[in-house]
Amino acid sequence: MREEQRREGSPAHIILNSAGVDLLELVRLGAQPSSALHRYLTDDTTVLLCDEENTPLSELSRAGLKHLRPLATGVGLAWSQELRLPVASVAQHAGPTLALIAHLPPSNAELDALVTRAKEVGAKSLLLCALVSRSPAVDGEVQPSGLLRALTSAAEQLKRSLPTCQIMLLALPWPKGELDPEDLARTYGATEITTGAERYSADAPKGYPASSAAEIERARNTEWNKGAVVFFTGLSGSGKSTVAAALAELLRDEGARGVTLLDGDAMRRSISAGLGFDRASRNTNVQRLGVAAAEVARAGGIGIAAPIAPFVEGRALAREAAAGLPFLLVHINTPLEVCEQRDRKGLYAKARAGEISDFTGISSPYEAPLDADLTIDASTVSAKDAAELVKERLKRIAR
Repeated sequence: MREEQRREGSPAHIILNSAGVDLLELVRLGAQPSSALHRYLTDDTTVLLCDEENTPLSELSRAGLKHLRPLATGVGLAWSQELRLPVASVAQHAGPTLALIAHLPPSNAELDALVTRAKEVGAKSLLLCALVSRSPAVDGEVQPSGLLRALTSAAEQLKRSLPTCQIMLLALPWPKGELDPEDLARTYGATEITTGAERYSADAPKGYPASSAAEIERARNTEWNKGAVVFFTGLSGSGKSTVAAALAELLRDEGARGVTLLDGDAMRRSISAGLGFDRASRNTNVQRLGVAAAEVARAGGIGIAAPIAPFVEGRALAREAAAGLPFLLVHINTPLEVCEQRDRKGLYAKARAGEISDFTGISSPYEAPLDADLTIDASTVSAKDAAELVKERLKRIAR
């Protein structure tokens, strides 16, 4: 698991990657002890656990864990709070509890074997445990929400074969390579566990129920076969990163290949490390993001960038870097007062207090684009609906 430690006063900031946030969610759900996070501590220090946008999520010390704000979520079925359940809310049964660990949509043979085993052991309950990671599945494989859709249909099929067995569907955050999923299933009360295939059978989707076959075909969709750049711009806190992430999720769910999300904060710690926040540095950062997104598109993928990009000339440099490619400029035009109310990182408050200079919208201007292909107020449109609007516009130029 990769993470970064940034000491900016006290406490230190630990920036978690997607696997680290998955582990943090498991701790919040009661599926892992808080000590699983102690790798981030040094001596007796207190640290802030942050996501890749450097938003503080939890405060960790040897004494315990204090949660500061909810974790960011996506837009598909895999993010349903009715499926991402705390351990304490899952009823424990006196009789045997059988669990299926599902990496992929189940085949007919797997479901038949599950029914047979449930009857043999007299299972009182059946847990369908979908492993859902914040890091996306590889191209061509079913994404987390597709897995949950297939398992939802499978649960209905199983209810007909096992009418006296309580069947529950769970979406388990899974830091790949970090934990044994069978241990997670036992935490939720499983007394016996069967693990589904991690690779499709050679003749897939033959031999799969209709719901699983549909998701396999969806993941193999080749309609998204043209590279493109989607470049978001907007104030800090406008929702541009959230909409960009939702767009990436929707595209991957439809089988798009090479979808790459380039977040402005994350890129500031990599290809733009060392740049300041003066006008020239900001424009250079935006240009570099444009170049990176364009290279993704030239390789046949969809490069999605989501910086503030406050200046006309910086956005023009990004568009120039994508010359000859489908290019979509999306302005997330959320009002400044709404952005300040959100202020997940406390940046606006610091800027108002004079602790941060050159802060866009407060002490540095934001030049609203006149050439945006799409303008969306994310205070009146949900992230999913906004992402759908962008996806539909993208279809017109990139298919």
